[in-house]
Amino acid sequence: MLARPCGRFNNMTGMKAHYKYVKPILKIVLIIVALQSVSIIYRKIVLSTSLKNTYTKYEIPISDVSKIIRVYIDNNINKMIDLSIVIAGYQSNSRFLDISLKKPIKIIICRDDNESKRIFKYFDTKAGGFAFSDDLIIINYENAISLGYSIYSILAHELSHILLKQNIKSWYQKIFVFSKKNLWFSEGLAVYNQGYITYTKSELKNELIDTELKYNESMNNFNVIPTNRRSDYSIYYHFIDFFVGKYGEAKLKEFIKIMIKKYNKANTNYYNLLKNDLLADFYDYANNVLDMELKY
Repeated sequence: MLARPCGRFNNMTGMKAHYKYVKPILKIVLIIVALQSVSIIYRKIVLSTSLKNTYTKYEIPISDVSKIIRVYIDNNINKMIDLSIVIAGYQSNSRFLDISLKKPIKIIICRDDNESKRIFKYFDTKAGGFAFSDDLIIINYENAISLGYSIYSILAHELSHILLKQNIKSWYQKIFVFSKKNLWFSEGLAVYNQGYITYTKSELKNELIDTELKYNESMNNFNVIPTNRRSDYSIYYHFIDFFVGKYGEAKLKEFIKIMIKKYNKANTNYYNLLKNDLLADFYDYANNVLDMELKY
């Protein structure tokens, strides 16, 4: 008879312990939903107001694309921007990734830092472009040109991010794919699709003198020490290029599809199968081609 109340007590204790973890999870979910709501309101109302009078909206001359991509160009940019780069950037990404946009996006090309901060306060960076959430790309014209990029290359890079974000259904999987974990995947693919190598192999050798190339297993990512974003992005590019050279683009596309559908499955069932051989071979590649020792 004494066992029954003990059992109830244990069950209640277990329920209380379980409930203890539910509250903080719900709190996090509510915060994320609230931030997303504020973000949507900001992009739909505040951003639209900021673009009035000082930006010109352009229609893309392909019917199926004009429905989903709207381009706004700063009237203070003196040079004419060929809208065909938008079409080319989207179509090349869509073909390579084998996915398409699911909802409309805005592409805003602004003149400089002052203007990018005026229309979008989160763009406090010297980057040439920025993909925010899954429906907004801002390109800083002067930054892109001064960094040696073409507007097309920045556009192709950011469109890769947007396409992946719109096709990954689960919000928490988006967080994993685009967090610091697996940057070799999200940024490596974007740079690879960009068609612009930040550093060629020979340039990378000079850039990486007195640095270390490290693979962090817990983060599943490569990084250069001391850290340098351009060098890191170059490593990601060369890793994707190496991956394609070893397994072919079809294998990479297969991995992309699994990554989109089920992030955890991609890491555990697919990438881990290749991991030992792939890393061992990239270790040799880094040594022989990049003159770097890959450390674990």
